[in-house]
Amino acid sequence: MSEESTTTTSATAAKDMADLAHLNLQAQLDKAHEELKLKEEEVNKLMRMRDQVGLELQDLTASLFEEAHRMVRVANEQRFAAEKRATEAKGRIEVLDAEVIALKSLVQATVPPLPNTDMLSVPITSSLTSFIRGHKRSGSHTGAVEKRRDVSPPPEPSENVALSNLYETDPILYAEFLQWRENPCLDKDSNSFLSRIYDEDIVPCLNYSNREIAQEVSACVESNTLTIEMVSGSEKLQRACALTEVLQQCSYRMKLGEDPSWHYISRLARDRIAAVCDFYTFIRYVHNGLVKHEDKTMYAEILQFRRKMCLAKLGARTL
Repeated sequence: MSEESTTTTSATAAKDMADLAHLNLQAQLDKAHEELKLKEEEVNKLMRMRDQVGLELQDLTASLFEEAHRMVRVANEQRFAAEKRATEAKGRIEVLDAEVIALKSLVQATVPPLPNTDMLSVPITSSLTSFIRGHKRSGSHTGAVEKRRDVSPPPEPSENVALSNLYETDPILYAEFLQWRENPCLDKDSNSFLSRIYDEDIVPCLNYSNREIAQEVSACVESNTLTIEMVSGSEKLQRACALTEVLQQCSYRMKLGEDPSWHYISRLARDRIAAVCDFYTFIRYVHNGLVKHEDKTMYAEILQFRRKMCLAKLGARTL
């Protein structure tokens, strides 16, 4: 009995130990499975992060290449624009140098004394004549050749004075000129002197059949952005003038502002524009303080420019 009881007890203890070992192993297995699951989730999370970072890096690389190409393109465009502006500026500087030389001759010219206060002497100096005849520049000035016809006998010859005419002074116009002379601005709407000249001389002189182009010409003359040049012999053909719209020999062509298109014009249209350009060129010099004449002398020279516009409007080629 005692032996059987001992054997049963041993078997039960062994079974309990086996069950306990099995439970321990099962717990360890479950724990290992749990850890493996956590590791797998962490690995999946890291893989997703890697894929996301890869996509962001790819997008960033593409954006950097696009930005680099854009910067290169913009830099090239700016370089081309800068080179173009530098070339244009160099040309303008050369033109301004020529204008300064011509203007110095104009300013340094000696002026004969005025005979009295009721009659205004209009001296035509040789330097002014050479300035108007020979000075050429790009922009609105066309270098038109204008000769003057005198109604009075020529005075005694002197070093700088070629001819002299007398005009009776309009007191109202002269008073307007003196008011403008105190502050010589270029805005025609701000003073009666330029407004009068604009209405009486400039508008009629630039009145053409083609109203649209005529308005553009007027604006370009005021802003000094008009270019006129003589065409070559092969281009001097009978064609419709862009301004008069009449079939004529168009020996000149003009370009309006930044518009690259050329418009062919006749000699008559060109001379009328040139007369207005000469007037604007002179008052720009006065506005910039480059002309230091006395009031009556400057007024007389402005009268000459107005006379030139009137004759050009009538089709006269000589003044």
